[in-house]
Amino acid sequence: PLDFDLLADDVLAAVDVLRSRDDIDDDRIGLLGLSQGGWIAPLAATKSDRVRFAVILSGPAVSVGEEDLYSGLAGDSDSGCTPDNPPSFISSLTREQKPSGFDPRPVLARVDIPVLWVYGRRDLSQPVEKDLTVLRPLKRAGKEFEIVVFPAPVGPTKAAVVIRASAARRSRSSSIQVSATRSSTTAAPRRTTPRSRWPRCAR
Repeated sequence: PLDFDLLADDVLAAVDVLRSRDDIDDDRIGLLGLSQGGWIAPLAATKSDRVRFAVILSGPAVSVGEEDLYSGLAGDSDSGCTPDNPPSFISSLTREQKPSGFDPRPVLARVDIPVLWVYGRRDLSQPVEKDLTVLRPLKRAGKEFEIVVFPAPVGPTKAAVVIRASAARRSRSSSIQVSATRSSTTAAPRRTTPRSRWPRCAR
C-alpha cells in the first residue's frame, strides 16, 4: 500500500524549496493535486502551516477502496474493456461500499485552508456523487471549500478557467505559486472488493 504520509512529506519538501527562493512570496504558495493528489494535498496541508491553499482536480474525497470499486465498475482500468454497467447499478454499489484503505475523511475535517475542488460528473475514475456527499457537509459546516462540477470530465482548459475565476473572486492574483502534483497513475491500489461481485466486461 502507498505511504500517504511519506508522499505528503515529499510535497512539503517541495514547498520548502519554493520558500527558499527570493522571487516567490511565502504567503502565496499552494498545492495543485490531480487525481491521487486529492488524498495527498489535504494531508500535506494539515501537517504544515506553510501551505496557504489547494486546488484539487478530479481528486477523491472517499477512501482508496471506494474509489477503486467505482473506477473498476465504470471502466477506468488497464484491461482494455469497458464493463456494460448501468449508472444506477454503479451508483448503488458505490453507495454501499464501506471505507477501506486510506480514508481522507478525518484529514478533510482538519483542513483549515481554502480548497477549490473541480470535478466532471461523468468521471470514470472518481465517484463524484459520493465525493460530494463528503465535501458538501464540510462546506456547510464552515470549511472554505469551493466545489465546481462540470457535466463532462475535467480537462486542462476548463480547470484553468475555474482556477483563474476562483482566484479573481478572492482578489488574489491568478499567477499564484503552486507546488507539487501527483496522479493516481503512479500506482494501482489493491482491490478490496471480491472479484465475484465484479460484472464482466461487455463483448
